[in-house]
Amino acid sequence: MKKVGTDPAKLRDAIEQTDGYVGISGIYNITPNDHNGLGTDSMVIVMVWNGNWNLVY
Repeated sequence: MKKVGTDPAKLRDAIEQTDGYVGISGIYNITPNDHNGLGTDSMVIVMVWNGNWNLVY
């Protein structure tokens, strides 16, 4: 929003250019054809067990 404002079309276009964003559950590469942005090769699943974060394989 800081870069393009709040116009929905401009905001969508900016988000669709997201490439290599490291998030809590993987690396996001968002495109016009893939709004999820997570490939199966970069996805991780975590579980909180006894107050600790654990990777689930």
